[in-house]
Amino acid sequence: MEKNNLPFYFYEMEMNDYFTYLQIAQSIKDKDLSEKIKKIAYMEKEHASFWEEFLKNRGLEPPPVKKKNLKIVFMKILSKFFNPVVVISFFELGESGAIKNYYSFLKDENLSEEEKEKLKKIILDEIEHETFFARQVNEKGLSNIRDFVLGMNDGLVEILGAVAGL
Repeated sequence: MEKNNLPFYFYEMEMNDYFTYLQIAQSIKDKDLSEKIKKIAYMEKEHASFWEEFLKNRGLEPPPVKKKNLKIVFMKILSKFFNPVVVISFFELGESGAIKNYYSFLKDENLSEEEKEKLKKIILDEIEHETFFARQVNEKGLSNIRDFVLGMNDGLVEILGAVAGL
């Protein structure tokens, strides 16, 4: 993907994550888990607001968001049969890729100091989300997925170290 298009992509991705997490959270019967996923959904909306502001500050209009309704419906159905955290984790495996893209964007783009700080916070939030889902999967006794998740988190820790060192 062209670097010029990345902020548009980031905006759409964050908005779709917001819609997805919110819909899943509303269908979860466990109130505590539902609230935690709603909190993540609202964080994703804040991230989208950053990208919306980023685009507008450069005279660009954020694209209309096309909700991925089929994905949301499919995830809601699967969440009725499987643990919702596992379903989200499976469908959101691309989050670590997003973190890497954010980190590359942070390093390579001309950003104001304020934008850099906000983007660093977004990266840390995304790492927190990944860690939350990994912990939930592990706590639910799904240790056969554990090795995969831990391997993914190793990469995230490397990125966290790099971001903290900037």
